[in-house]
Amino acid sequence: NMEITLEEAFTGKTAQIHVPTSVGCDECAGTGAKPGSSPVQCSMCHGAGRVRAAQGFFSIERTCPQCNGRGETIQDPCAKCSG
Repeated sequence: NMEITLEEAFTGKTAQIHVPTSVGCDECAGTGAKPGSSPVQCSMCHGAGRVRAAQGFFSIERTCPQCNGRGETIQDPCAKCSG
């Protein structure tokens, strides 16, 4: 968080900020899957990352609970980073 005054917001403020970056796993190259395997398409949402439930004329769409919206699942997780 950066606090600025109303005057700085009006006139414009230049500042340098540090944004932390995440480091990917060397073993799986950031895929989360064991080397030699790869993530597979989610069987619940079929890769969409969202599931839809309809009752009558109402329809509710939510994030897929199986893949958490990624659209793919990891069958064989990486041993080094645990997927």
